[in-house]
Amino acid sequence: MTLHRYQRNARGMRALLRGDTFEPMCLAAAERGRAAAIARSPVDSGEYSRSFEVEPHRGWDGRTGARLINTSRKALAVEFGTKRGGKPHAVLTSVIDVVEGRTG
Repeated sequence: MTLHRYQRNARGMRALLRGDTFEPMCLAAAERGRAAAIARSPVDSGEYSRSFEVEPHRGWDGRTGARLINTSRKALAVEFGTKRGGKPHAVLTSVIDVVEGRTG
């Protein structure tokens, strides 16, 4: 019986993570998060829930990824609350498990 050992190949892993192989998976995960964020968004005028966007992104080290962002002017106030008593809804924070595939 032959035993196989894992031998780390840093150059190969770097090339894999910086290539385009993972981009569709990253975008799909961000789209799942977008759908969950829209479903969990507070509805006032609907502007906040319509302002979620997914975009491809490269990390500081060149790794492939995707971003889920909200472009609404109210995004910070909705996410974190306000000094005047506006309660935080933490919509983006609440969808982290969905994006990472831990929940549906």
